[in-house]
Amino acid sequence: MISIWNKIEDVVNEGSDLHVFLDVTHGINFMPTLTYQVVKYVATLALVKGVSL
Repeated sequence: MISIWNKIEDVVNEGSDLHVFLDVTHGINFMPTLTYQVVKYVATLALVKGVSL
């Protein structure tokens, strides 16, 4: 989660729109689910910071 947040932190601080695209059509079965959960948490943090999703 920290790694994803670090990658989008600049966008969050600029107040820009944030678009996250998550491809869950491949990979190990549990990884897409875990990644989806992390992206939801990161999106929540971004909303708290005032980003338009």
